[in-house]
Amino acid sequence: MREAHSYDESKIQLVHYYVSKAHELVNIADPTQGTTGRVLYSINEVYVMAEGIDQHMAAGQSWKNFQSFVGTITEFGSVLIANGEVIETL
Repeated sequence: MREAHSYDESKIQLVHYYVSKAHELVNIADPTQGTTGRVLYSINEVYVMAEGIDQHMAAGQSWKNFQSFVGTITEFGSVLIANGEVIETL
């Protein structure tokens, strides 16, 4: 990501990017019930222009681990939102 993306205009222009990790809760309304043993990951990217996601996908295909990453997402991914729209932010 750092090689091809930037918060300035020098590369594929991001507004925001983060990866998060959390242990899945048995009951999200009652964390005292503990966790399921599964770990959840979330990758979130927001681009300045809608074209940024197209540029990102094109650049990603030249990444040496792209096929492995796609395989992992396909096998283990529960939710994938692509080309979503940010509808609220702080």
